[in-house]
Amino acid sequence: IFQGIESVTEAAGYKIMVGVGAARTPTEVRLIEQMIDNRMDGLILVATQIAGETLERFARQIPIVVVGHHEPAATGYDTVNNDDRLGAMLAVRALLGQGHRDIAMVTLADPGHHPADVAPRREQGYRDAMAEAGLTDMARVTRLPQSDAPRDDIIRAFLTARDRPRAVFCWSDLDAIPLINAAFTLGLRVPADIAIVGYDNSPVAALPLIGLASVDQDGPRLGRLSAVALLSRIGGRRTPEHILIDPTLIVRGSF
Repeated sequence: IFQGIESVTEAAGYKIMVGVGAARTPTEVRLIEQMIDNRMDGLILVATQIAGETLERFARQIPIVVVGHHEPAATGYDTVNNDDRLGAMLAVRALLGQGHRDIAMVTLADPGHHPADVAPRREQGYRDAMAEAGLTDMARVTRLPQSDAPRDDIIRAFLTARDRPRAVFCWSDLDAIPLINAAFTLGLRVPADIAIVGYDNSPVAALPLIGLASVDQDGPRLGRLSAVALLSRIGGRRTPEHILIDPTLIVRGSF
């Protein structure tokens, strides 16, 4: 995403300043306030944990485009997303096409997550694809704590359960890759014993030793589109734009 943004802003003569919010709302708010104080021309927020009226309030002070955060009713800022619901459906349909029916989902457990976040959208896509296949009653979701909380025991219990699923759709490669690693550690064969599909098509997923099938949301394109939208905002556009692009499934050995 950053590379896509930079390819547009550099050509337009803009410099980029990066702030890391670490998925913590207070940190993100402080960063935005500091950037407003520093008279930045505009902001692109990626996977922000800020939502609703707070974003609208900041957007009244500075042009904003949000990536990886679904709020299509927003009026003060733009959104650029891949269709997370569709991406999850692509993953589940592909597993169904391989003959799997016992397909579980692994996602995040955080009651503070806003419905605009990507994880709830991906869970909805999983459930919709299972329902589409007549497997509503077989849908089951395992929720992991945030990455800074202990999770190894939960993953191990998931993989060693007597009713372990035959296939898993994981909300993100961030958790799908540790899941593959844990499976190998336990002596499970991927995909012979358990098939795994992730989301985001991270560079690590493509390593031969990992070989994780994953949904690609075309980060460079998301970055370019968000930068073009921001420059348009900076140029005076006030009508909101909400851009949604289709993801694709990259098939690898874990599938």
